[in-house]
Amino acid sequence: MKLYNQIESWLTSRAKNVVHRQLLVISGDEPWAIEQAIKLCATNDDLWLGNSEGACSEISPQQYQNFLGQEYNTLVFNAYTGFRANAAIALSGIVTKNGLMILICPELDSWPRYPDPDWANRVSYGFQDALVRSHFIDKFIKTIKQDENVALLTKEGFQAALPLAPKEALTENALPAIALQQQELAVENIIKVATGHRNRPLVLSADRGRGKSAALGIAAAKLMLTKGKKIALVAPSPSTVQHVFSHAKHYLPEAQHSKNKLSFNEGYLQYIAPDAILAQTSDFELLLIDEAAALPTHLLYKLIDRFSRIVFSTTLHGYEGSGRGFDLRVKEYLNVNKPQWRNLHLTYPMRWYKGDCLESFWFNALCMHNTPCALPYSPETEMSCRFVSQVELVQDTQLSHDLFQLLIEAHYQTSPDDLIRLFDSPEQRCFVLVKGNELVGVALVIEEGGERLAPLHQDIAAGKRRVKGHLVAQNIAFNYAYAEFCQHKQWRISRIAIASAYQSRGLGQQLIDHIIQHAQTRDIAFLTTSFGASVRLLKFWQRAGFTLVNLSKKPEISSAQHSAQLIYPVTEQVKNIEHYLKNVFLLELCFQSDKAFSGLEPLLLHHALASLHSGAPLEPINLEIIKQFIDGTRPLNVCLRSLRAYYLKHILVFKKLDKQHLALVVATLMQNRSFAAISKEFSVTGKHQIEMTIRNALKLIAMDEHR
Repeated sequence: MKLYNQIESWLTSRAKNVVHRQLLVISGDEPWAIEQAIKLCATNDDLWLGNSEGACSEISPQQYQNFLGQEYNTLVFNAYTGFRANAAIALSGIVTKNGLMILICPELDSWPRYPDPDWANRVSYGFQDALVRSHFIDKFIKTIKQDENVALLTKEGFQAALPLAPKEALTENALPAIALQQQELAVENIIKVATGHRNRPLVLSADRGRGKSAALGIAAAKLMLTKGKKIALVAPSPSTVQHVFSHAKHYLPEAQHSKNKLSFNEGYLQYIAPDAILAQTSDFELLLIDEAAALPTHLLYKLIDRFSRIVFSTTLHGYEGSGRGFDLRVKEYLNVNKPQWRNLHLTYPMRWYKGDCLESFWFNALCMHNTPCALPYSPETEMSCRFVSQVELVQDTQLSHDLFQLLIEAHYQTSPDDLIRLFDSPEQRCFVLVKGNELVGVALVIEEGGERLAPLHQDIAAGKRRVKGHLVAQNIAFNYAYAEFCQHKQWRISRIAIASAYQSRGLGQQLIDHIIQHAQTRDIAFLTTSFGASVRLLKFWQRAGFTLVNLSKKPEISSAQHSAQLIYPVTEQVKNIEHYLKNVFLLELCFQSDKAFSGLEPLLLHHALASLHSGAPLEPINLEIIKQFIDGTRPLNVCLRSLRAYYLKHILVFKKLDKQHLALVVATLMQNRSFAAISKEFSVTGKHQIEMTIRNALKLIAMDEHR
């Protein structure tokens, strides 16, 4: 009884005072812990993720993105159902001020050995039984115990602090002046996109709770009221924009609200699904994109190309979706295609108080504090590479934090879930590059193939089986029906990150060389890698000795890029396999140039072909046809096959053309794009100018050949 009196007293104190949001950990057997959580959920204003034993409505960890942008007084996260770091930190942002996040978990002493149901989603086939104890949960429990603002309830007792909000929060509406100023600035900038010069998109970024959605709603209401603007609102789902609509309606109560639409006189704010926006023919004048980082990158590219007035609202952490993908890729695309775009970053919380305990806990526990590596370049100290064990990462908090920050800064897909893999995945290895005591670089390596796939190698190659993980081993074996490949033990280099001040100094190569030396002592046949293909990345890996052997037929959703797979034979015995795969991929690349790869960036296709090709001799009749085309007596459309053969034979000479002309040649001869599409992409005026451009290019190549 004393235990429950303590809890009641604490809850009463929280209700009477202005307090921070807080995490309550209920640690014990699942039925008991669920019972305690149900008692604490006194209202219907709560969300339950994971098993509630039927007592409450619940969602699965996979559904969490559908609830971003909403608000709940209490969030219950049942870790017995599976602990997903992305879901935990993202959903912590939907807890209202003064609210509670309740984490149900096993007893702390036994939790690291608990068989997490989500483990199967994080580990490759054949490694499922390798985890005996979770290093990540060990570290997580340590963070719980060290944070004085985390409340802990067990059968043995209850302990909890009462974190009072700062005095400046105790004002009307509890909104400090600086927060309101930032919101007003955001609203002004959104309105400026709609009423000012075209093609000047706005990127409104912030961590959760900083008022991004509120600013969208208020600005939309003002634009409808004063300008009669027609506004489209895009987000992952209608539920994620409830906050936008509620703020718009609060500011403009006279507006009519129907399903997914708010109307006032001639203006409106209407939600449109991401997969429908490009097909819309409506006359809307402004496009608002909320939770932008959770949308596919290639869709955002198309929206940037099509619409002249766009506002992106996004977080930049990976827990929203691909937050860093937005920062690293979409902003780069804006730089090229809409160079007058503007950025506004909100820092002060609106939906809770500055110094929020709940946000601070999750950012600390999951190494998400935004502290970019600002290591200055210094050539004096010698670099050294070494392997880092998962036990060392757990014990060295500074190393694990710095390492994860380096990965976040370098890779668009790095998210909190990757932190769990870093500590626990038995198939993953970590290598670091250090200068004295400073971390300069990191590489992550994942074991694939070998004896774990040996019993399945024929079925994998035949397309009858596809198992978790083993990305390159399975892709190559299946794409070329080459079962032997996945029988060889491989290390896939999944990430390489170098501190910004030390990039372009050969340190990535130094890390790769160290991994090669390490692999030679571990019975590894191949090093491999897979990434969204670009000329820059292909050149890096090819300089390191890797050979391109596969390119996905479709672009990846997350990157809008075709995925490239490259291999490096560690032993002499498998070099014949590399040679075979290189040749068969060349045949496939040539065949698919005007099919699966017709939309590939032409210079990327050229680079891939040039890195592989040793052109076959041309027949005399083909040479005569080429001469006639150059002389202007034979038109383009009757000699395309001969021109393609000539390009492939002399492909290394073609690199002497300027990029614009080379891209046009590749798009016409290899990708068989229509004259209309080429005219639009390369700003030429029809078939005649395309033909003249190719003729002039071949004249230069022929002159160079005869020098």
